[in-house]
Formats: sequence, C-alpha cells, structure tokens
Amino acid sequence: MPVHPLSDLVLVRIEPAPASQSPLVIPDAWRTPPLEGRVIAVGPGAVLARGEGRRPPAVAIGEIVTWSHGSGESVPLPDGADGLLLKETAILAVIER
Repeated sequence: MPVHPLSDLVLVRIEPAPASQSPLVIPDAWRTPPLEGRVIAVGPGAVLARGEGRRPPAVAIGEIVTWSHGSGESVPLPDGADGLLLKETAILAVIER
C-alpha cells in the first residue's frame, strides 16, 4: 500500500539519531523520540494564495531532515518501518552528512 502525500505534506522514514560517544548513560524513559528521518515521498506543494499554481516543495526525496518535537502524524510504512507524515513547514532543516 503506497502512501502519496497531498499538498505540502512530506512522508519521512524515521531514522534513529547517530549514537554519541558520551560516557553518560541516559535511561530509556528519558529519551526523546528521534527527530531525524529520510524523506521518502513529497506532495506536489502548497497551493498559492490566489490559486495560481503551487509552490514547489523545499525538500526532495532522499534528503535527511529534522523537525520539531510533536509534529506530524505517525504512519506505518508498507515495510513495517515507522514513518511520519508532516507539513513541510514543520521541517526545521536539511541535514547534510
């Protein structure tokens, strides 16, 4: 069952953040959910104010992005992985690695 985002929505595969080299151990109960993921689908873009076309998406498939805590809706992906469907405006940055 493929998922096709509409309007300015972006589908992200949630990826765990890279492990730090810190000697501190943080209990699982205190850990926050991952806020990074890889873009796997992008909607066609938001409709412009006067209905004169669409604004092209600012992110592309394959980019790694970060978003604000509490954004988006959890979506199960067809392969069983965790996904997140969020508005493009909730994306804070593209991460280059």
